[in-house]
Amino acid sequence: MGVSFEHHAFHRIDREATLATKLIDALSMPTSRKAFGSTTLMPFDVLGLGEAMIDYSVCVPEEALEEFGVVKGGRRIVGFEERVKILRRVAENYVLSAGSSVGNTLVAMSQLSHAEGNRLRLGFAGCVGSDREGKFYAMDLKSNHIDVMECAPEGSERMTGCVIVLITPDAQRSFLVCPGEAVVKLTPRVKQGIAAARVLLIEGYLFAMPQALEVIKEAILLAKQSETLVAVTAGAADVIKSCLAGFWDVIAMGIDMFLCNLPEAAALLEEECEDCCAYGAVKRLHTHFPIVAVTDGSKGSYIATTQQLQPVAPYWRQHAPVDTCGAGDVYAAGLMLGYLRGYSVGEMGLLASCSASAIISKQGAQLSADDAIGILVDISKHKAAESIKAFCN
Repeated sequence: MGVSFEHHAFHRIDREATLATKLIDALSMPTSRKAFGSTTLMPFDVLGLGEAMIDYSVCVPEEALEEFGVVKGGRRIVGFEERVKILRRVAENYVLSAGSSVGNTLVAMSQLSHAEGNRLRLGFAGCVGSDREGKFYAMDLKSNHIDVMECAPEGSERMTGCVIVLITPDAQRSFLVCPGEAVVKLTPRVKQGIAAARVLLIEGYLFAMPQALEVIKEAILLAKQSETLVAVTAGAADVIKSCLAGFWDVIAMGIDMFLCNLPEAAALLEEECEDCCAYGAVKRLHTHFPIVAVTDGSKGSYIATTQQLQPVAPYWRQHAPVDTCGAGDVYAAGLMLGYLRGYSVGEMGLLASCSASAIISKQGAQLSADDAIGILVDISKHKAAESIKAFCN
């Protein structure tokens, strides 16, 4: 059971009651059709707006991080020529998948909702490259029942970005990022998709793309006009630090749901991570969002609504974590799916925690159909154990 707490005054935005009403109204609307101008569209349950990136996930020894010039747990930007050299160096040892934070979240939501027996309608809007990697990216998402809409100027030649994920024996991941070439743009079809969606999900990494901030603001404004809920994931602490003013500009527009980890929360609050805790961060941030979640790795997470703060214990499987890449993305998928299904805050947290536990138990950041079924089995066992415990007490 969650505990209530009083509102705090840190950059307070007095809109909680209005947005809470908006959330209830929007989620109670029929899921089959939503008006857009003079037409009606089959809406997306969730439309993700983000950067299309290919993931090359590879297990490496500790000393390889120094060889590749990246700090453990950190990110380093590389150019195309260096990207080619590194991929040749790790050839035949990597797992290839359509990545990006929002892509991982959408794939997980697709698999989890299908395992529940009612697959959500999901869409991805982003700058998918015109190269073979871009074609692979689109095919991979479509194979997971996710519609793909292009956000780059029509007819433009562009290279798909990639992330080389280096996984050390302690399951920690470090990133070598080669950005794509495209500039994000809202096409008429994407605008229609936003207006007809129940939820617009924006990934934090998008803030770092050239000229993307104005596009993000345009998308949020259209969503608010269309009563589409807006969710934002933080991306990474270094992205928040370099785009801090942009994040606060967007938050001031009115975000319905914000998801981040502790380092990202500390960056947003302009605090040192060592001086910040997830409980304190979520209390500071909840005044800005009707729903906010702050994760803290093995310590679990906190979910705050306008009236409740819910601690969420980590869910552990029998064997040790293999790869922590995608943990936050899949946690977000479980949380949002529970939210769309009308779960209680505690049930949302349980689904999110179990989902994150499943993804760190394997290499790669995409949740499979078998993973999703296993998560539902884990939840059933957990609920059964809790019921027995409550009965005995």
